[in-house]
Amino acid sequence: GLDSPFSLALMHSVAQAAKDAGQPLRRSQLCWVLERAKGDERVAISLATSQASARRALPVLRDPSLLSNFDVSAVTPAMARRVKETLSSVEALQTHLAELSALDEEAGEAVGRRV
Repeated sequence: GLDSPFSLALMHSVAQAAKDAGQPLRRSQLCWVLERAKGDERVAISLATSQASARRALPVLRDPSLLSNFDVSAVTPAMARRVKETLSSVEALQTHLAELSALDEEAGEAVGRRV
């Protein structure tokens, strides 16, 4: 860009992907995402599109007592699968996710998919 170390094509691509995902970025946000991703387009898009979820989770992380009204029965198998799929990309968590899947199977709550 004009005052950015990243190409206009890269900036446009990430900005368009974020906009298409319903997460339009201001220029400052776009630059932050690209810097944080070290110019990796795939990582930048992932960061940009996950910002809304992160903002919703932040209050709970700051004050866990907000979870006291959380209804676990409202969590569908599809929701649990999505979280496991997202977390499975983090290598350090794969062992824990495998343990959780084994516990799910033992409890008869397996969602029919292994991590």
